[in-house]
Amino acid sequence: MTFTLKVVLSQIYLYMLTSKNNFTNTVWLANRAIVTPTNEAAQFMNDFLLTRIPGELKIYRSSDIVDNETLYPIEFINKLTPTRFPPHILKWKKKCCIMLLRNLDATNGHCNGTRYIIVSLHDYVIEAEVASGPYAGSTLIQRVSQEMEFPFTFTRKQFPVKPALL
Repeated sequence: MTFTLKVVLSQIYLYMLTSKNNFTNTVWLANRAIVTPTNEAAQFMNDFLLTRIPGELKIYRSSDIVDNETLYPIEFINKLTPTRFPPHILKWKKKCCIMLLRNLDATNGHCNGTRYIIVSLHDYVIEAEVASGPYAGSTLIQRVSQEMEFPFTFTRKQFPVKPALL
């Protein structure tokens, strides 16, 4: 990605970058979006915007297990991010916008695609607030295990969310 992309992001999110009050305005944050053609581009942009948000950065690494570690080293597995899987490494700050990747409690609005604003970060749970809609309010999100079949089977235990600053 080039300097030009950073300039575009700075212009689109200029008000977020220059006004601390927008980090407390969940409706304002939830109504911002940029469509990207790839997950890699979205990750680059989210990482760039994350550096602009004030506060302490917390990093969460997944626990990955593969059925044949001799053929598929864990370092290789860590780099995989299949559809609806969270990345191996998640980086968060309070007030970040995140998106749920799977249904956790559909009857209460906690389903795939729901956007949240992080309220607080703990070692084993994330306290987050539904950004908008009829189910607005706080909830706790915990790490869950998810299994994927390739020519091998691997399991990832991680928070079922990804960055959604865009």
